[in-house]
Amino acid sequence: MSVGLFRFNGDIDDDKSSIVFSLNISSEKFYQKFWIKAILDTDIKLFKDGSKFTPEQVDIVINELYRLIKWCNNNLSGNDNFKMNSTLKELIKSIPEEAIKSNEPFYIF
Repeated sequence: MSVGLFRFNGDIDDDKSSIVFSLNISSEKFYQKFWIKAILDTDIKLFKDGSKFTPEQVDIVINELYRLIKWCNNNLSGNDNFKMNSTLKELIKSIPEEAIKSNEPFYIF
């Protein structure tokens, strides 16, 4: 299993909606080992598994992602640091680009 960021073209519960954007965040194992600790240590409110955020909240999410980069640089090394940092940088680049395309919310699961 893995944790990802998704966006749908309509209501997530509507069988007719489909995924229009997705980005892998982490394997479940890596998320449990590192992301959860980082999220708790940095008091992240929006960018975590099971959450939903809107395009209007993207600035808050980007701020949270930068806090996670700082945590990552202070707490991880080697391949673990590289893996998490790479994902965070891709998210910081991709989320604002995607947010301007529609008013549909983003989901993390």
